[in-house]
Amino acid sequence: MVVRLSGDVDLAGVPRLRAALVELDGRDHHRIELDLSLVDFLDSSGLGVLLGALRRARIGGGDLRIVAASAPVTALLAIVGLNTVFGLPTDPAHGLRPGW
Repeated sequence: MVVRLSGDVDLAGVPRLRAALVELDGRDHHRIELDLSLVDFLDSSGLGVLLGALRRARIGGGDLRIVAASAPVTALLAIVGLNTVFGLPTDPAHGLRPGW
């Protein structure tokens, strides 16, 4: 299942995002791919929702991976050390690249 997000993933929008991801998990979608290439901003509440969804997916025997990310999201994930947790590859010459 591919989930595409756009705009800001912040405190205002996380309740809807959390509900959508929990619903997917409830429908036995334990392998989720996130396309964040159109996300302009991701705050700590958004990160918390993504980490919670990752945890639920892994408990259910699945996974949650980010398959594409905008430059701001890629930079944030690298700064907080979550790039590899979500499956974003690193490129030693250029740091992270958005997506795979």
